[in-house]
Amino acid sequence: MKDNNKGLSYVEFIIVIAIMAIAVGLVSLSMGLVSRTNINRGAEKVSSSLNQARNTAMARGTDRGTIEISFDGATYYCYVGSLSSPNKVDLMDELVSQPATIYYKIQGSDDLIEVTQANPLVIKYNQSTGAFLAMPSGDYCSQIILQHKDQSTGIQLHPTTGKSELITL
Repeated sequence: MKDNNKGLSYVEFIIVIAIMAIAVGLVSLSMGLVSRTNINRGAEKVSSSLNQARNTAMARGTDRGTIEISFDGATYYCYVGSLSSPNKVDLMDELVSQPATIYYKIQGSDDLIEVTQANPLVIKYNQSTGAFLAMPSGDYCSQIILQHKDQSTGIQLHPTTGKSELITL
């Protein structure tokens, strides 16, 4: 019986390192795809919630057709309904978690305003027309943007009609 146990040869070592490098590359690519998928899924949820709020406002009144996008320190949430509802917290839908960020733009401005705990985004619809109502500042939200690193997805809002559409940024 041979007792030649010298370990890995140089060629075997290079092959093992190459396999590990390929595996790490595939994992990092898939992580990028996962974060992009989460951003897209969050934007689709916001778009769907906007449509739900518009339909609810036209059927049941402006108060119930309100959408709020809020942040609790780690996660962004979306809520459709009356802001004074006692079970509002139970009905919130999770959008995305940090490190993703949600911004919005005011009509006529290119400035991004971040949704924070102190600054949630609240949009109300007019019951009779389905158009957006002005925010307390008198302005209208024109765009909602979900961003993670260099990946962004948005929703374009049309204040006069109350309609919204997903856009790629």
